[in-house]
This record gives sequence, C-alpha cells and structure tokens, in this order.
Amino acid sequence: MRLFSTLLLAFQVLVLSGFPLVIKQSNTDIRLKRGTPVTLKLAETINTNNLDKNHTVLLEVYLDVVVEGKIAISTGAYAEGYVSNYKARTLLGKGSELEIRAINAQCVDGQRAILIGADFSKAADKRKARFALGMLLGGLFLLVLGAILGAGGGIGVGLLGIIFFMSGLFMQGNDVEIPSGTILTATISEDITIKEL
Repeated sequence: MRLFSTLLLAFQVLVLSGFPLVIKQSNTDIRLKRGTPVTLKLAETINTNNLDKNHTVLLEVYLDVVVEGKIAISTGAYAEGYVSNYKARTLLGKGSELEIRAINAQCVDGQRAILIGADFSKAADKRKARFALGMLLGGLFLLVLGAILGAGGGIGVGLLGIIFFMSGLFMQGNDVEIPSGTILTATISEDITIKEL
C-alpha cells in the first residue's frame, strides 16, 4: 500500500510541475495513391462561340475523395481544367467540336493534386452538315437540269440550282455548348501525401 501511495504522489508531482506527458499520436497523414478516381463537375457553361484552345475551365469536386475513412479532397473543392481540343464551326454545315481535360483539384490541406484521365468531348449534331450536302447536290442537279432544258424553261431551274448550291455551300455549322453541372471523371496522376486538418 505504501508503494502505491508513493507512486501516486510521484505522479501528482510530475503532473502538477508541468512535466510534459507524452502521448503517442497516430499518423494523421493521408496517402492519396495514383489512379484514385476523382469525380468533378463543370462550374461554368462552356460554348464554342466564345473560347479557344487552352481556355481555362472552372471545375469543382462533385464527390468527396475518401481514403481509409478520411476525406482527402472534399465536395465543392476548387478544381481546374482546360480546353484540350477545339474546332470552330465551318461552312458546309460542319459544326464545332470541344474537348475538356481536368488539370488539378485542391486537397483538404490546400495543396493541388495533379489529375489525368479521359477527356470529356462533345461535337455538334451532324444533321446540318447532311442538309448542307443535300442542298449542294440538289443545286448541282438543278443546274444540270437547267442546262439540259436550255434557254426556254432552263433559266429559272438553273437560277434555283444556283440558290440551292450557294445556300448549301455557305451554311454555317452549329456551336457546341457544355452546360454547367456536367460531370467529368479523372484520376490522381501521382502519389501525394496530405496532412489531415
């Protein structure tokens, strides 16, 4: 009993004297491994009529990235991407094309995780290009028919052929728009250690 009292008194002296009591803490670092999936969403609407290649795209993290029960990248975190491929609309009804690639996402400790992954792409509908081709071919047919009919009734048909041909030739394709909220996927490009907050 006397030994217990002595140990208790020694413990109280240590605590009251401010002697630091060392408690081993568990490692709070989060190891985010290469290939970990990250789901993102577009934070702005992108339209091909007002951008060019390498245009910066604002993204945000759509779902928490969780490693061993700890959040490494939280929902709503800032992320960036860029326009990796862009083709403007052209004559003959050919529409524009647009491709977006994610670059990075902000982790819970503020550092940026570099992302790679499949690009998100969208192309304009091809119906307008098919319609323009139809106008061109129809115009050519009417021009030939007008030439066959000659001066009598062929002038009107030939004029109609020219109108059809020129309309098909100068028909502009459609622009592409990717709306805000569109979901993209990417993966972590290299291992990263994150300090848990």
